[in-house]
Amino acid sequence: RSIVERLDALARRAHVAVVPSVGVTAALTDWACDVLGANARGGVDQISTTYVYDNWHMSAGSQRALFGSLGMAAARWQRDRWLPARFGERSMLCNVGLEFGGPRTAVWHPSPDIILLSRRLQAQHIDAFVSPNRSNNVATLLRGAGLAMSLLPMRSMASVLGPFAPDDADFSQGRFAVATDITQGGVTHRSTLVGQDLYQTTATIAAHVALHMCTRQPASGVLSPAQVWDARDALEAIMPACGLQSIPQP
Repeated sequence: RSIVERLDALARRAHVAVVPSVGVTAALTDWACDVLGANARGGVDQISTTYVYDNWHMSAGSQRALFGSLGMAAARWQRDRWLPARFGERSMLCNVGLEFGGPRTAVWHPSPDIILLSRRLQAQHIDAFVSPNRSNNVATLLRGAGLAMSLLPMRSMASVLGPFAPDDADFSQGRFAVATDITQGGVTHRSTLVGQDLYQTTATIAAHVALHMCTRQPASGVLSPAQVWDARDALEAIMPACGLQSIPQP
């Protein structure tokens, strides 16, 4: 949100495009929304993204981002306005298939999806949830940590949660699913993309978007991935390069 507020006007004056969140987080949902028809006239009632992880070792950078967000004042999009929110303030059951353990608990988190989608799509509600582990205990711990960090007098207290990654951590073995649900007129449609190695996939997506922008002249300002690359064309190019698969809606 601060990137949008600080850089959008500057980028427009400089006639350059700034495209944040070009990776598994945000980009896949951004394109999925267009494939599902979220940019059709009339808008949608609800957009909800759920990130589901299995056998996931968090890198030091991911841990710092997570710890920092636990105590950060966040916002959710509801009925065309921003409302205060807190990491883990709500939870829900998600199910992206038996290969990810069937029904699991996911907690609300301040994903960049909410910022980018609210700027370009007409949606009454936009939410994002994360299920980092098959164990429901992890979701419960995250909810408690989010509440505790929000009550601390100093947000910098998050720095005491130092990142740790075991020496034998194999990031390539981690699997993920990105489930995007769009509800309009009481009917919900879902896009679920499944892949492996979160970090390699993010690097591949970023590289492909950068190469695409080199051959096109995108508009200026802070843009979402779907605003610089047509959703169907982008996924057609990126999915085989990343080994992403689309699984049917349950």
